[in-house]
Amino acid sequence: PIPQCLLAFSIKQLDEDGNCWARETTLLGMHSEYGSYTLIKIIDGTGKRLEAFADMQKSVNDGEKIKGTTVKTQIQALGTETLWPGLPNKAATSSDVEALLQSQTPRS
Repeated sequence: PIPQCLLAFSIKQLDEDGNCWARETTLLGMHSEYGSYTLIKIIDGTGKRLEAFADMQKSVNDGEKIKGTTVKTQIQALGTETLWPGLPNKAATSSDVEALLQSQTPRS
């Protein structure tokens, strides 16, 4: 383990619904602005898109930069079968995620 005086992480819930979280990074005892960020839930546990989904999709499609340096990628990080059985064993593109969501959407 890395001593916390060198590198530490924390996470704090920012809203009552659990849709927004602050991930804080401390490096050598000082707050790291670049290593800290806000996590926003875009899909709920049933696969339903939340309000923030459209904002995320727009920021990816527009090539929005993260902290002014790198653009958001269209490839999303998903666990592999070694971490979470049943999930795809490859990185998923936005179209892969879209197809997965469409396949799980109840038809009327």
